[in-house]
Amino acid sequence: MAVEPAAVLVSTEPVPGLERRLLLPLIGPTVGARTFQAALAHARADDAIIRVVRLAIVPRHLGLDALDEQPAAVAPDLVAHIRRAGVRAEAWIQPGRTSRHALAQALDAYYGCIVLGAGGSRCDGFSAADVAWLIPRAPATIVVLAPSSGEPQLSVL
Repeated sequence: MAVEPAAVLVSTEPVPGLERRLLLPLIGPTVGARTFQAALAHARADDAIIRVVRLAIVPRHLGLDALDEQPAAVAPDLVAHIRRAGVRAEAWIQPGRTSRHALAQALDAYYGCIVLGAGGSRCDGFSAADVAWLIPRAPATIVVLAPSSGEPQLSVL
């Protein structure tokens, strides 16, 4: 029996002197509108930069540096939409052997908040197992939003 993930919050204190960043990891070509809106709301509340990170799966026969994609090519419309909403944004590509490996690599930077979209029948996102794996590894507030029925999806390509 599949269980849809609910919102999970794990609270930590910000690190003094570091610029506040919010991680919005992407594992597919869409992100749910509610996930996007939650990222904007949290970034505004924390005066944080949203770092949109595409988790890029690299086959084992290639080196992790084999990607020829530039960060500017990561979700340019999504980053522009974030900026038009008055929130600072940057794009990043994080290669890895699996989405969890790439996400673990992305966690090497400090984030005060991580906003994840849970997977569903109509959208790409993280599974309940991915979220359970992330909780003990992320020293940040984690917000997970499950897609609602009929929720619009934003293209990140």
